[in-house]
Amino acid sequence: MLGTVILQQMQDLTDEETIRQFAFNIEWHYALNVTDPSDFSSYVSARTLWTMRDIVARLGLEQALFENVTEALTKLFALDPSKQRLDSVHIFSNMAHLQVTIHSDNAGSGGLLWEDA
Repeated sequence: MLGTVILQQMQDLTDEETIRQFAFNIEWHYALNVTDPSDFSSYVSARTLWTMRDIVARLGLEQALFENVTEALTKLFALDPSKQRLDSVHIFSNMAHLQVTIHSDNAGSGGLLWEDA
């Protein structure tokens, strides 16, 4: 599930878009190692996404996740960051700039929303 949350933040998707990508996008299945073609394996609920984001935010894991992924990719592709081009685009984690807030509508049902910090 953590991989799904990371892909969601990398692609700046809504929960609905993320659920659809997880269900139908073969690239996401490959990236997340979803090998079973059953509906059961290709489904994620909105509540599961909310819960995972809440855990990441509560434990302050945004920076550690970004650093671990960056380090793994650097090793995998044998990159030397000291040889970075001056005109290279710097990528920063969007998750570090987000915060979870509890939103209650008029009916009193609560839901988690992302807001820019």
